[in-house]
Amino acid sequence: MNQRQLIQLLRNEPPIYAKNDNALFGVLSGFDTAYTAYNDFQRQMERYWVLRWLIQEKIQHVEGQLIRENLVRLSGIPLVGRFPSIPELPANTVVTLEVGDIDLLDLSLDARFVSAATPATVETVEVAQ
Repeated sequence: MNQRQLIQLLRNEPPIYAKNDNALFGVLSGFDTAYTAYNDFQRQMERYWVLRWLIQEKIQHVEGQLIRENLVRLSGIPLVGRFPSIPELPANTVVTLEVGDIDLLDLSLDARFVSAATPATVETVEVAQ
């Protein structure tokens, strides 16, 4: 679609799809739907394989960075999740979680809060090394 529009422009011919053309919006809507479905599938597959890896490697504790409230981005793996046992802590706090149940059908990970290190503590440790 883009290439046909560009070719028409380069030939100094009227575009195939005029401004506000319903056919153009139909194509864009179809592309957006397909792209969203692909991204959702990709995200689910990535989550499945990360959870499978945690099981395979028998990982019992994970570290992550608190994004906000109980939302954590785990370190070293592409996984973000909500863990209700995390107490009220400032954003960017590094937390350690004990891995609990992993459900590969639900693609869920249950983990329990173990400890936290404030961002200032983490920076001091990194500088000392």
